[in-house]
Amino acid sequence: MPRVNCSCPEPCLSPISQCSASQNANDLFQCPFRGFEGCKNGVGGRGFVRGYIVKHLTDKHLSNDEGKERCRDRIQNNGAVYALWEDVLQRLKMWLCTQCMHLHAWRKCCKVHGSVIVPAPFTGGDVEFLIHGIPKPAEEEA
Repeated sequence: MPRVNCSCPEPCLSPISQCSASQNANDLFQCPFRGFEGCKNGVGGRGFVRGYIVKHLTDKHLSNDEGKERCRDRIQNNGAVYALWEDVLQRLKMWLCTQCMHLHAWRKCCKVHGSVIVPAPFTGGDVEFLIHGIPKPAEEEA
């Protein structure tokens, strides 16, 4: 009997562990801005595959100056959003320059600021930061 929740193009009879279309929940990236601007966090709210999360972030949330400012403000003032960004960036091996709101690979500098170059965070063994230009918000006391 074919599996109903499988996304294979044809009815899939293989065990779920062997199905090429099934995704492990750990392989999916959760959008740090889910719930904002109507973001539903992918199909059924399950998240995005690695190849689509960056496109989603840049197309949906960082597509214009107003969106970039709104996102910058959320990262700066919401500890939960900041932590979600750190998780996504760590898994992608990327960093966010909050001056221009561009995503970069760990070894790449940000050069979109005219004569100012923001150095890459990778020092050979570890990364110095994941979000450049905004310190982690203070934890709210209960």
